[in-house]
Amino acid sequence: MFNQIALVGVLKSLPTAFSKDGLKYSHIDVEVERSYRDSNSQPIYDTFTIYLWRGISDVITERYPVGTTVGIKGRLEKEDGRCIIMAERVSIIQPEEKIP
Repeated sequence: MFNQIALVGVLKSLPTAFSKDGLKYSHIDVEVERSYRDSNSQPIYDTFTIYLWRGISDVITERYPVGTTVGIKGRLEKEDGRCIIMAERVSIIQPEEKIP
């Protein structure tokens, strides 16, 4: 059996921190473009909520603004009858460009 997911998209929100059983976690929203366009040739996007544990969320909050392109490697988990994405690794592909 193999449970792995990979997404590349744009960071749409900074982590929102929570605590569960004494462990710190947070989640971010990542917008991912589909590989095809709609009938008007416009891109179609999906937004996924990604759960981050411990230090990963701190690094994202401290260093990377909304608009940063990120790669997410993780796994699917079932919680309360719904599938969630748990990040195992977050890679920064391209930080948002700052205008001087």
